[in-house]
Amino acid sequence: MAIGQVSASDALTALLVVGIAVVIMFQKALDVYPDFPVSKFWDQTERTNTRKEGESVVFRSRVATSGFLDNASTGYEMFWKAVEKHKSKNYIARNVNGAWAWLTFEEFGARVKYVGSGLLVLTGVEPTGGVETRDDLSVDGSRLVGLYLPNSIEWVLTDLACCSYGLVTVPLYDTFDTDSLRHIVKSTGMSIIITAQNHLENLFEVVGEGTALKTIVVSDLATIPSELKQRAEALHIRLSTFKEMEATGSADVKDTVAPKSDDLFTICFTSGTTSLPKGVMITHGNLAKNGAGVISSFPQGYKITEADRHLSYLPLSHMFERTVFHTLTHLGVEIGFYSGNIAKLFDDISSFKPSLFPTVPRLLVRLHDKILEAIETSTPIKRALFKMAYASKKRMLARGCVTRTSIWDSLVFGRIQKRVGGRIRMMLTGAAPIDPVVLEFFRIVFGCQVLEGYGQTETCGAGFTTAVGDYSRPFGHHIGGPIAGAEVKLVDVKDMEYLATDKPYPRGEVCVRGPHVMKGYFRDVAATKAAIDKDGFLHSGDIGELLPNGTLRIVDRIKNIFKLSQGEYVVPDRVESKIKPSYIQQVFVYGDPLRSSVVAILVPDTEGLFGEWLRQQAWDGTFRDACKSEGVQRAVLKEVTRLGKLNGLHAFEIPKAIRLMPEPMTTENGLLTPTFKIKRHLAKNRYKPLLDTMYDSLHN
Repeated sequence: MAIGQVSASDALTALLVVGIAVVIMFQKALDVYPDFPVSKFWDQTERTNTRKEGESVVFRSRVATSGFLDNASTGYEMFWKAVEKHKSKNYIARNVNGAWAWLTFEEFGARVKYVGSGLLVLTGVEPTGGVETRDDLSVDGSRLVGLYLPNSIEWVLTDLACCSYGLVTVPLYDTFDTDSLRHIVKSTGMSIIITAQNHLENLFEVVGEGTALKTIVVSDLATIPSELKQRAEALHIRLSTFKEMEATGSADVKDTVAPKSDDLFTICFTSGTTSLPKGVMITHGNLAKNGAGVISSFPQGYKITEADRHLSYLPLSHMFERTVFHTLTHLGVEIGFYSGNIAKLFDDISSFKPSLFPTVPRLLVRLHDKILEAIETSTPIKRALFKMAYASKKRMLARGCVTRTSIWDSLVFGRIQKRVGGRIRMMLTGAAPIDPVVLEFFRIVFGCQVLEGYGQTETCGAGFTTAVGDYSRPFGHHIGGPIAGAEVKLVDVKDMEYLATDKPYPRGEVCVRGPHVMKGYFRDVAATKAAIDKDGFLHSGDIGELLPNGTLRIVDRIKNIFKLSQGEYVVPDRVESKIKPSYIQQVFVYGDPLRSSVVAILVPDTEGLFGEWLRQQAWDGTFRDACKSEGVQRAVLKEVTRLGKLNGLHAFEIPKAIRLMPEPMTTENGLLTPTFKIKRHLAKNRYKPLLDTMYDSLHN
């Protein structure tokens, strides 16, 4: 059944149902109570009484605990304590021909030992208790294991095997370009990479040129074809299958060795928005404290338990999903892997029936739009019923109540909830800002908690999260308070006129300190010193403002700024978000420092909205011809200018010229990072002829 369908046998039945529902809801309206006392959210953080010059007060979570979950202080303990506790309980599954094939905690633990023992043979190192981080220059590259895979059982087996035998993982994004890949392989000195067949060409291209790579293990081949073997041998590379490595280890299983909390867990490279990727050193303690810091804030009745389920589809190469995975593993949660086909993700969700749903705004917006599209194309009766149900639950939400047990859930929303399994009770979205309207939509339609998080690779993926039950937002949209154990301050950014003394709210660069903050950047002392100040605070590069209830709102970004010839600063991210018409999917704003204005590249939406707008403009040509048309470009520029003025942009921030590009910016063409941020330095180079043409047109 399509998302959003409502089954009413006929109009008469639907009208009768509506009448009954109105009576019941009217009678029950006075019985709606908030999930939590509103006063709980009036003051969500503790703050120091004093502050340093040029800084705000230091604020921290009111949740007292910042310890470890079940005293598990490493990734090793998080996993092996779960194996000991849950033994024969289902742990991990993948979809095999439409059915979920499970491995228990015990079965998976045995395979972790096989894989770890096999890795020791291939790397030629002895098992140790861990890799210390006191001197990263002395880290032995033969103990670094590259992971160049999509989410899979092989990914997790390797990750946990490294935790158990003194090895360190180095995840590689599927979408890294050759330059980034070469930089990481070379700078780490890694000697082995676990990969999939489709990445072999990229790896063959970066072998040599000062790299120490000796072994490539292929996860999705039963045997290595002779042609691939010959190519690898010519490059002095040993090729092996994952099954061969695991079989080698099973023949001589080594004892696991526990690392210390301060030992290196992973080197997770940044996505390289403005330069080559930097290697973020995350310790075992960072991982364990980060998970505990988030989980400890959940109140009774909302705790995560072994009865929960999680479908892993966000990339494990990112610290957000990685931390989620290890934390949920420790809590005994059942975990499944999606099929790998993002187009079938909702089928996987419907089949697996997760109760927890970590996600990203892009996916929620897509789901939101699909539901509304289905409602809008349904019958008038169904549309009216949905709108009535939505309005009623919106009133309940305004009174502090989120539920999926109302009569409206039985009559209307239950059908939609079942399309995603019917069990989702908590969502957590991160990685990018999200429209508050979308958050409200899922609280109403799915009747579940929808939390928003904020963090960076350098904070192990999380730093802030909104509180369970905080729906009212009297001071507007925010990202919540710091996770337990974290301390935060705002530091003046005078060039951008953001000051800790600003009224009504203190503003400045968000700086975070705590047990979840990285050790530093791998073999990059200068970058580490620039990021972490003498007091141990990590400088995020984001501008925030501290609201009266102790929560934080992100308002700007330091790094992606440029100065125009008249000395005015422009923040392109901010401008792009304020000038984008509904029929445009991507905007790239550029400002030449020798010019007094900005210009922009716009990529139209290809799924109907731009076509509808063109029809309103009486355009009868092709999509590509429209992108080239000066008349169409003038009309779009007019709308961009209107939106810029409407949203309070200065005249110098509003583009004076635009060009439409039919091809989107993607990770595949190298213009987006794996976290879907624009690689501005590459976009500038790619579009330079167009940018120059636009500037020339302004002076003709």
